[in-house]
Amino acid sequence: MLKKLVIQLARTLSRGNDRRLNQSADSPHAAAKGPFGTGLPLGCGAALVAAAVLLPTEAVRAEFGFGFNRPGNVLIADQFNNRVIETDPEGNIVWSFGRGPNDFSPRSIIGCNDAERVGIFTLMAGTGTQPGVIPQATNGAVDNRVLLVDPFARIVWQYGQFGKTGSARDLLNTPVQNTFLPNTDILITDQGNNRIIEVSLAKQIVWQYPGPNTNASDQLASPNSAELLENGHILIADQGNNRAIEVSRAQQILKTFSAGGTVSILAFASRLPDGDTLITDSGNARIVEVDSNDVPVWQYLTVSLSGLKDRRNVPTRSSGRKA
Repeated sequence: MLKKLVIQLARTLSRGNDRRLNQSADSPHAAAKGPFGTGLPLGCGAALVAAAVLLPTEAVRAEFGFGFNRPGNVLIADQFNNRVIETDPEGNIVWSFGRGPNDFSPRSIIGCNDAERVGIFTLMAGTGTQPGVIPQATNGAVDNRVLLVDPFARIVWQYGQFGKTGSARDLLNTPVQNTFLPNTDILITDQGNNRIIEVSLAKQIVWQYPGPNTNASDQLASPNSAELLENGHILIADQGNNRAIEVSRAQQILKTFSAGGTVSILAFASRLPDGDTLITDSGNARIVEVDSNDVPVWQYLTVSLSGLKDRRNVPTRSSGRKA
């Protein structure tokens, strides 16, 4: 009954409103005709996305039944293989989107930098690859898309365009991180445009930072992550400015975190349950926890200081909770 209700919502409210991408002929699930195995169009619309994420987990597993989204599985943004994969505890790939390191078409997610499971969907951000980074694309490959993909590896929603870069509506420039919000909007860290945007499923930008705030000291420089906090504020890893900032919905900086000004290349920031802030201090090869007054209370060095010359050994992400 729930499945039929969701399908009816899609038919009534969103038929023909989304872009479509035909199913890959070599996909292991190519026999399925549409979302939930129906004959619906592949672009299932904002209504279907919003409703389907509310499906009970057990109902989803019973519907798809091929190892997808089971407890203990791990979702991986496999960046330079141009794909997102889900593995079971034994290391078997049970789900994937993307055709691998030699494919640079819209059917892969080029340079995927972030992925998360949203109900039955997978949200992912493609940043493309720069020239000279990987041998398969010596001239680089442009992919500035945030995608929602269904269990049958079909795109049901996207913001941004493959092969295009920009800041106008439905255009991005190196989206390095994405988060599905409780209100079904999507928070995007649009690094190349030095902004954080909140986008609705109708593809409208409903909030952004810095937005109307034109103060020079409040601008972003290569932001690398954004997190919605319980108090409604947004925590931003402002990488190029060596700081994390907590901003209000009125686009004002409320707090700044930099471990007393010692951070270099702040690659990620997250709020811990006790109110402290966990910072990925990539330039100093450490993870550092600071309290609400920006005083360091804990740190972990990932390499010795002498190892900082080897940039392959520096951290780029951290998250966690205290035991």
